[in-house]
Parts: sequence; structure tokens; C-alpha cells
Amino acid sequence: MANPWKRTLIALHFNYKRNRFNTKKGHKLEESGLKNHPPFRTIEGYPDRIDSTAIIVRLLDGLGYRFYWASEGLSLEDCSYKITPEAKSTGQIIEHIWGLVNWMCIYLLGEESTRPSAYEEMRISILENIKRIRDRFNVMDSSDLEKLEIEKHPFWHYINGPISDALTHVGQINILRRYSGNPPIKAHVFSGDEPIL
Repeated sequence: MANPWKRTLIALHFNYKRNRFNTKKGHKLEESGLKNHPPFRTIEGYPDRIDSTAIIVRLLDGLGYRFYWASEGLSLEDCSYKITPEAKSTGQIIEHIWGLVNWMCIYLLGEESTRPSAYEEMRISILENIKRIRDRFNVMDSSDLEKLEIEKHPFWHYINGPISDALTHVGQINILRRYSGNPPIKAHVFSGDEPIL
């Protein structure tokens, strides 16, 4: 059976070649290929309140921002890289993150997405779905959270389940990129600003 990532990696390779970045020192990154960026290139402002749902919203902002920059500019070699033969490749980890985000969409939004076959489509799907999940949480209050379930478990399992799991895997992407020779762009994870090189 053909490797399911082969088509994805080929699409990624051509997309990567098409979308180059201006990375001169002191300049913000400028993407030449796309006018509109997926969400979470930056973290915009602060929530207008401090409560349980605002904290979840900010946690999702952090996840989206970290994933955006961990997955930005991946090469064909990066996606197929494995630290050991039995380990998951970077591409397989990204596919797992897509599954975690889709899982939250199923329970929170009542919607299931179709798994994209090309890498860039999968990346954009992850970012857009995190944004949809974030926006849904943003209109909830504490009483809504009390009613929320995932796999017949209470709301808390969103935090220690798919959200924490996805954050862990974003860290793995960053590590694997360093090992494969294409270190991630140094995002400002504390401020949420767009990187300046």
C-alpha cells in the first residue's frame, strides 16, 4: 500500500517552493504567495474579562499561535522526518493534531470535518477549527461549561485531554524541526507578536 503521506508531502513541497518569505534581519515576515493568512499569526489583544471561559479562550489562542509558527515553512524533508524508524514523523504528528482538533469540533460544535489530503490544507483546517472552537468558548459562560461534555466526561477533560495533548505535540514539531535541520521561526510565545528576524 502506498504511503498516505506521499501525496501530502509532494503537495507540501510545491506549496513551500511557491510561498517564500522575506527574512532579512529586522523585517517582519512577509508572505509573497498568499494575501490572507490563516488565523493565529498573532495573538490579538486581551479578553475583556477574567473568567473561566476567557481563560480557555486564551489557552486556545496560545495553542493556535504556537501551532501556526511551529508549522510555518515546513519542508518536504521536515514532514517525513522521524527521529527513529518506529517513531511518528512530523507529518503524522500534524495529522494527529488535526484529529484532536476535529474531536473537539465534534463535541463542541456538533460538526465533523473531512480530513484534508494535502499538508497546507490540513494546517489551515487545524488553525481555522481552533479559531471556531475558540469563538464558541468565547460566547459561553460558566453555566454553559458545567453542561459541556466530551466522550461522556465533564468539561475538564477538554483541558487535560485534547488541548494539553495538542500543545505537547506542537512542542514535538519544534524539536523535530531542529533535528531535521530547519529550526522553527522564533515566535514570541510570551507576547503573541509576529516574529521579527
